[in-house]
Amino acid sequence: MTTASLVFHVAVVGYFMVVTNWMKENMLQFRQEEINDPVVRTLKRFSLRYLTNWTFTLETIYFFFALGEEVLSLFKGREKLKDKVHKYKNYFFTVLVAPMALLVSIVFWGIWAIDRNLIFPTVMDQYLPPWINHSLHTMTSIIVLLEMYLCFHKYPSFKPALLGITLYLLCYSICLMMTYYQSGAWLYPVFKTLSWTLRITFCLATYVLAIALYGAQYFLNSLLWDNKVVTKKAPKKKHKKH
Repeated sequence: MTTASLVFHVAVVGYFMVVTNWMKENMLQFRQEEINDPVVRTLKRFSLRYLTNWTFTLETIYFFFALGEEVLSLFKGREKLKDKVHKYKNYFFTVLVAPMALLVSIVFWGIWAIDRNLIFPTVMDQYLPPWINHSLHTMTSIIVLLEMYLCFHKYPSFKPALLGITLYLLCYSICLMMTYYQSGAWLYPVFKTLSWTLRITFCLATYVLAIALYGAQYFLNSLLWDNKVVTKKAPKKKHKKH
């Protein structure tokens, strides 16, 4: 634990609590029947089914977890518990939190650059102000990159990482499709403009991008930490003089 990481984790937890409280207080005040735009009605009805909110929740849980580990490190003993907490925290961050935060930012702003109405129509600005939009789609990635810079994370081997990413995105894909078959509405406007072939292609491309982002952050972590992590060197043997 370092002072910088402790201050950072406290600040991030506080920031996420502010954003969460704003979402709770402001999104819930609008009644479904008072909303005319279908995209906003879908957001209101299925807000917990968006990948953005899944990712924000993951990141919030992680930073509470990280802060808890910081507190736990202040106490002596319970080394086995500390090792387990650290191991699970590392997996959670490297396989789910970091790749998904980067994925959401890249896909969201990539589609926005083409046509924002395909992902976040202008009418949404009445309900989600710019600072909330950036909190959900920009700051999540910036915070993840700062976490990588401030804290060393040991990355799992490729197979466990691939399994975690695959199961997570498979669960989300099922949620996305079930929402459509339940309500007839797509969570993301871009899906309305695509054929089924392109929808499946889009989902597969997103999956490949998530795996690529895991590899990219693994490489970045190596650049940041390979020369900083202290390794114990074996003592040199002294040659006896004859």
